[in-house]
Amino acid sequence: MVGLVLYPKRRLRKLMTQGDYAEAVDYGYSLEPKFSGDADFNFIMGSLFYILADAPNAIKYFDAALKIDSKDIETWMLKANVHLHLKEKEEVLECCNRILDIESEHAGAQELLEKLRDV
Repeated sequence: MVGLVLYPKRRLRKLMTQGDYAEAVDYGYSLEPKFSGDADFNFIMGSLFYILADAPNAIKYFDAALKIDSKDIETWMLKANVHLHLKEKEEVLECCNRILDIESEHAGAQELLEKLRDV
């Protein structure tokens, strides 16, 4: 338990993996003043809201993470998937292009572009 107290992001992840989503949201909000400038924290929060199908909050946190680390492909992928779910083609295209700028042969981005044609 000491590790979870000393490493609050680890506790936040653990709450998510255990499916304690409401507690994870509350805990994440309590950490936000201290960790809002941390890309990993924002990614975790975005992922939490992604799981909860809360697109506006997921995008908000993914955008915050990407402002800090604009080359994080995993964050771009999740953000693209949220936009795909919302049928926001231009945003999906932008995310995929950013991914392909970082890694030109990224299979996930190429698959999303294929799905985009069906939307």
